[in-house]
Amino acid sequence: MMSDNIVVEWYSLNNINDDLKSQWDTLAMNQAVPLPMATYAWQTSLVDTLLSSNEEIVVCMLFDNNRLCGLLSLVIKPGFMKRMHVSTPYYIHSAFSDLLVSDNKKNCISAIVLREIKKRYNKGLYEVAFRGYPEDSILTSSDIINVCHLCKLYSYTQPRGTGSYLPVISDWKTWNGSLSKNILATIRKSKNRIKKDLLPSPEYKWLQGKEITSEYFNLFIELEASGWKGRQGSAIKNDKLLHQFYLRIHNKISELGWLELHLMSVNGEIIAAHFGVRMKRTLILLKIAFDENYARYTPGSLLFFKMMEKIYSDQDIDEVNCLTDMRWHQTWKMRKRNFNDLRLYPYNFIAMAYMFAYRTAKAAYNTIRRQ
Repeated sequence: MMSDNIVVEWYSLNNINDDLKSQWDTLAMNQAVPLPMATYAWQTSLVDTLLSSNEEIVVCMLFDNNRLCGLLSLVIKPGFMKRMHVSTPYYIHSAFSDLLVSDNKKNCISAIVLREIKKRYNKGLYEVAFRGYPEDSILTSSDIINVCHLCKLYSYTQPRGTGSYLPVISDWKTWNGSLSKNILATIRKSKNRIKKDLLPSPEYKWLQGKEITSEYFNLFIELEASGWKGRQGSAIKNDKLLHQFYLRIHNKISELGWLELHLMSVNGEIIAAHFGVRMKRTLILLKIAFDENYARYTPGSLLFFKMMEKIYSDQDIDEVNCLTDMRWHQTWKMRKRNFNDLRLYPYNFIAMAYMFAYRTAKAAYNTIRRQ
């Protein structure tokens, strides 16, 4: 199907050839806020493990002169009054997504995509939900309201939350000098405690891509499960499907060369680790872990500090993205990035009834939380 000189095609994940997979991942890499959740490797890992039996992922691809210029993956499932619910993939461990666009097509892609979604699902649709997109997304454009109006869709935007990120600016000396006296004192004391306790100096490993073997992956899984996450039941190891999901992430993204694993060890024992993905000049930290038996040495802080020292030395990273918003991020003076949801409803009674019920329930839930 053609629209405004752009060709629109719909795919299922199992009929995407290698060239399209590569173009998809390249497009995801080149976004203002690159997200591993928006890549082909991540999406197929979802299908293999976390997708319910009544859900399917379809992909809307837009081409300009046979080159991919826009992409949106959608989860389709039956819902309210037997109508179709359409949303970007959203799961507790995959809470972010975006409409992928090339720089030279940002002004027209959103209108084409919304028009094609409505045309494809027609009267069977009751909600389209874009979940967890970043504030830099094309979906935050003021034009989106006009696009929704033209497509006869009522729009409703709500905040999803914030994520922390650390831009790599200036130089190491300046950044180091900007840190608080407390964290610098903590780093200094931790190093002194290691010496005082007659432990050898920590060793660091910075592994990438295929260097991260299954053995290293399992070491990280065991380390994460050894602490409070394991006791609480939220560690990857505690959930069979989640473990399978991250194993697939490891296999697919390490094959692409994007996966990163940072390790800190003392006496040959790993006591802190980062599990992340590098997308061009952005490092996304997906998971962190440390051995609580070594808590007095603050291994998490030592590893993060050493990572930043290496980043400033190598000069190959522009941003460290932690995605979530945790208290310890404040220690490193991270900035905040907003994430939002955009919900769209066709102009029909069933969709409007669902929207009213959803917004009423959401307001009640927020009121209870504030009490």
